[in-house]
Amino acid sequence: MKLIQWTFFIDMLGYREINGGINSEEKAEEFVKFMLGNKGLFEQTDSDYIRGIYKRDKNFDFYKFYDIKYAFVSDSLIITYYPKEVDENIDQVIYYNHSANALFIAVMRMQAFIYHCFKEKGIFLRGGISNKYCYIKDGFVVGEGLIEAYKAESSLAINPRILLDPSVMKNHRIARGIKFISEGMYGGKSVICRDNDGNHFVDYIGYSIACVDCSIPMINSFKNSNPTKYWLARASVQDFIDDHRKVVDEKIIELDKNIQSIKLVDGNAQQLEKIKEKYVWLKKYHNLKIKGTDFSYLSIK
Repeated sequence: MKLIQWTFFIDMLGYREINGGINSEEKAEEFVKFMLGNKGLFEQTDSDYIRGIYKRDKNFDFYKFYDIKYAFVSDSLIITYYPKEVDENIDQVIYYNHSANALFIAVMRMQAFIYHCFKEKGIFLRGGISNKYCYIKDGFVVGEGLIEAYKAESSLAINPRILLDPSVMKNHRIARGIKFISEGMYGGKSVICRDNDGNHFVDYIGYSIACVDCSIPMINSFKNSNPTKYWLARASVQDFIDDHRKVVDEKIIELDKNIQSIKLVDGNAQQLEKIKEKYVWLKKYHNLKIKGTDFSYLSIK
C-alpha cells in the first residue's frame, strides 16, 4: 500500500533580476550563501531530531510512509514526497486522511523557505502542487507530477501563490481528507484556502496566525501548558507578518517610482505595471488574512 504522492514545483520570482545583477565574486558568493541557506532549511526539517518526533507520534509516523526528495534547478525548486510501499491495510477514509496530513506537513515545511526568501532577498514564490507520479535522483527530475505541477505554476498560479492543481480538489475523497485535517487540528483554519478564481493555494499567512490562535483548542492547550514557548511563537509570527508587510510595501513603492520614471521618458511601462499587479495581489492577500485578528495593525496601507 502506498499513500498519495505530492510534488511541488516552485519558481522564485525576482531570481533572474538578482542573478543578472551579479557582476563580482563578492556578489556571487553572497547569493550562493543565500541558496545554501535555502538548502539548509530543508535539511533541518528532515533531521534525525524531526524524524524522532514523528516516530513517537502514535497517530501518524510521516517517515513510515514517505521519503523526501528535492532538487534546485536554477530559479526553481522541485520537491516530491515519495510514498513508500507499506505492508499495512488501512481503510479508505484513513488512507485519504493520512495522505491529506502529509500534504499539510509538506506545506508547513515551506514556511521557513517562504520567509527566508522574502526577508533576505525580497523574493516571493509561485508554484504548483500535483498528486501525480514524480521521480528525483541525482538532480534529475522526471514524471507527470513534475509536468502537472509546472503547468499549475506557469499557467494557472499567475500571482505569487503556490497553487494546487485543480484536479486535486476535484477528487472528493482527497478534499474530504483535507477538510478533516483542517477541522480536526486547526479549527477549520486550513493551510489550504480557496481564492476568488476558485483555485486553492497555500495560505502561509493564515497558517502562521493559526499557530498562535487560542480559539483553536490545540493551541490554547499549548499556551496553558507552556506559556513561554507560546509567547516566543507569537513573537515569531508577528515578525513574519511584519516583515511580509514591509517587503510588499517597499516593492510597491519602488515599482510606482520606476513606472513614473519610465512614463516620463517614453510612456511604456506595461511590463512594470504587470509586475506591480502581482504585488498588489500580495497586498490584498496580506490585508485579508490579518483582518479581524490580533495582527490587524500590521496591515499595508
